[in-house]
Amino acid sequence: MKNKFNKSLIASIFILVFHLSHGEISSVYLTSNVMRSADSLYSAGKYNLALDNFKKIYKSTPGYNDDLMDFKIAYALYKTKQYDSSAVIFYKLYQDRKFLSEFSHFFYIQNLMTMNPDNAIENAEYFINLYDGHILSDSLVVTSAEYYYTKLNYSKARDYYLKALKRQISINKNVYYAIQAAKCLYFQNQQKEAKNEFLQVIRKSSGKKETLNLVFLLKMIEPEFFYDNFFEIVDVYYNNNEYEALKVLLEEYIQFQDNTDNLQEARFNLIKIYYAQGRSRTALYGFNNLLDQNLGTHLEPYIRIYIARCYYNLEQRQEAVDAYLEYAEKFPRRRNAPEAVWKCARIKEEDDELDQAVAFYRKLRNRWPGSYYAQEAHFREGLDLYRMNRFYEAEQVFNEVRANNWRDSYIARAKFWAALCRESVGDLITARDIRSKLAEDLWDNYYTMKSYLLHKSYFDSTRGIIRQFQNTADQLKYFSNGFALLIPSFEEAFLVKDLLGPEFGLIALSNIELQAKSKEEWIALAEIFKKFGDYGRSYRIYNYINSKYYNNMPFSEKAFMIKERFPFYYDQQVDYYGEKYGIEKELILSVMKQESNFQKRALSRANAWGLMQLIPPTAKDMARLTGKRIDDNQQLFDPELNINLGTLYLKHLDKLFYGQKEYMLAAYNAGPHRVNRWKVLPDSENMEVFIENIEFNETKNYVKNVLKNYWAYKLLTTNFHADNPNILFGLK
Repeated sequence: MKNKFNKSLIASIFILVFHLSHGEISSVYLTSNVMRSADSLYSAGKYNLALDNFKKIYKSTPGYNDDLMDFKIAYALYKTKQYDSSAVIFYKLYQDRKFLSEFSHFFYIQNLMTMNPDNAIENAEYFINLYDGHILSDSLVVTSAEYYYTKLNYSKARDYYLKALKRQISINKNVYYAIQAAKCLYFQNQQKEAKNEFLQVIRKSSGKKETLNLVFLLKMIEPEFFYDNFFEIVDVYYNNNEYEALKVLLEEYIQFQDNTDNLQEARFNLIKIYYAQGRSRTALYGFNNLLDQNLGTHLEPYIRIYIARCYYNLEQRQEAVDAYLEYAEKFPRRRNAPEAVWKCARIKEEDDELDQAVAFYRKLRNRWPGSYYAQEAHFREGLDLYRMNRFYEAEQVFNEVRANNWRDSYIARAKFWAALCRESVGDLITARDIRSKLAEDLWDNYYTMKSYLLHKSYFDSTRGIIRQFQNTADQLKYFSNGFALLIPSFEEAFLVKDLLGPEFGLIALSNIELQAKSKEEWIALAEIFKKFGDYGRSYRIYNYINSKYYNNMPFSEKAFMIKERFPFYYDQQVDYYGEKYGIEKELILSVMKQESNFQKRALSRANAWGLMQLIPPTAKDMARLTGKRIDDNQQLFDPELNINLGTLYLKHLDKLFYGQKEYMLAAYNAGPHRVNRWKVLPDSENMEVFIENIEFNETKNYVKNVLKNYWAYKLLTTNFHADNPNILFGLK
């Protein structure tokens, strides 16, 4: 009790000293309702009314001088578009008083930029050099690039676009920066160099809208370049799904083309459009006709692989196998050759012709032993032998896989299946021993966690796992030590947050991140990011701490770190919407962790947004069910809305698949239509086989990772008493 009182007293003294040091507690503040009213209005964003109150204070107290209040006045003037007056105060704050220098200087420049960019640019460049690497500096890099571009000063504009690229200021805009930098060369009459850079963008970023806009421009201003690189430009149209425009372009090209090779390639690309639009029968007819004219040409292998794909799409399965095999035998050195044999094996698995599938996997391993597909074929050979009840042969294959020097999760997978083989022949003791070894690293992956859960009572009683987990050091001592080392920096970050809001507070914290060196400082920084509500950054820092300081330590000695790897962020929203829609909070958190690592502004290349990585069409469908509208995809960065819609979508999948989590999670990642196909494949009623039957590695790994997360959260929320067998079988 005495310790609690002492801590409370120390905290109170610290807060008092902090406020005194910033002039927040003064005779004026204590006696004046006007100051309290001004601060309240300022915090509420009512800047005009706040300014009226600040003026009253200055009138009633001649000679009153307070840096904190002056900053608020300057910012309120900026927000109310009184840029001239705001600039004067910010200039004094950074130049004379050195109060929050970076931020005062930054807003001084922002005022100048609004009033007269020509006068501001020199200050902006000085700031960029003075605060190199600071986020505020980065924001001015792009501003400077755009300024010089509009002023036709292409040399300087290019320098800043390249600086934006080098600093990775906005990864989503890297293609734009690269194109702008190349255009700067072009407009400086360095067309040859510019065209080389244009071509690099076209090759590396053919699926980007910015690249599509570039080729539209090039068609107008550089028609010769456009047609000299025609087929690489065709890929830009194709990868942006501009099929109708591409069809017109190709037909025009064919009409005026007299080079036979180019003519055939244009026809090939025209037929590819039919394939991309799902018109496989039309595409197959076109490819077969084209093949007769292109035997022995560079197009032949491409045509043959598309013919095989068309047969597969048309459910002509044996014809597809024959076409894939013919491709692999005619072009064994091509990159797609092992994949073609892999496709043959998968088709035979889907048709429950497992002997033939095993033969194809062995052919693949023997002919292309160094390929990625050979590694996976080795495992699937064992899987198919298991499915044929040839357990001893299957176990031998899994043990061969275990002996390879492959990544840990791959070895764990082979061990897990070897245990299933032992179990299937009645050797339960050996099966349990194999799982016991796996369970030593229970937090590592799906197989280690499931091995523990399958024999949880035995492992708990014989190895004291719960006791080990509960006897853990308290990270708060590290937090307090690190906090003490960084107090001045944290004070400034909290002050900036109070003055400018959470976004700028996080900018101040990001600057501190560059200063952290010790474990204690990193832990303190992670905890402060939590206080600021940036859970994604906190999670990322704890992952860094784990890899740097705890990587080779058994989990029993780092239990607090395990809790940070499976945190309960956004708990109020998760609890509310989980209860509202009848979805377990552990499942919501598991999906969120896997989808975004708790980064609320996550945006994927697949156009998935926010914490639960919602695709806009799905989000809009869910929003309609709640009576809401999504008018701007940026709305999906709002944690409340994203968790609401993401949880509702999980509820939709829960109903669709009767609560079977393996199906739900596969559908969340790849779509319900694909799950409906995978779950009717032979032996897919066994959930382990269903997972292995998932066509896409990304989805397969997604299901396993989210289930591991789910089980981990269940253990943590129940204090390791999660003994309901349905947890293992993916049910509620």
